[in-house]
Amino acid sequence: MKVRAEQNSTGPGETEATASTAGPKWARVHLTLVRLLLILTSTAKLVSVAGEQRFLAVQDPVLYLTNRAVLLIAALMELGVAAYLTWGRDMRLKHGCVVWLASTFLVYRLALWVTSPGSRCLCLGWVGDLLLIPPHLLDYALVTALVLMLVGSAWRLRAMRSAAEVPSAPSGSVSHTDSGQG
Repeated sequence: MKVRAEQNSTGPGETEATASTAGPKWARVHLTLVRLLLILTSTAKLVSVAGEQRFLAVQDPVLYLTNRAVLLIAALMELGVAAYLTWGRDMRLKHGCVVWLASTFLVYRLALWVTSPGSRCLCLGWVGDLLLIPPHLLDYALVTALVLMLVGSAWRLRAMRSAAEVPSAPSGSVSHTDSGQG
């Protein structure tokens, strides 16, 4: 009986769980696009924080910190998640980080909408004003990106959970763990 080792092989530092949940190509593309988006938005925030615009000293209506502090914290959160998406190994944790970040930002957006109706999110700082996109369309695009980040990673986490609940080998078949070695 021939065993296909290539299906269950793992790379350096990879566990069988991470190798088997690396997922379909769309999931890898999703994480790559999320990583690039986070790098771009965190860069815009950091460039804005380095500036001297008046709005940076104004208190945020949701967190009661200055806009400068809120932008800096958000940029560091984005960079942290982007770094893990780049160098991390656990696919579940990668998608979990994306779900956490996107849901955190969406809750902030909801709180901003409730506490200050009509005010727009300054999530790109003053750099967003340099773009040739009307502010309401930019805001809509960023919320859409957050929803897509959240849904894509939540969907993948659900698929990973379902795959983990299904037995990996049919009953009566030989697997690597049944060989008696170990």
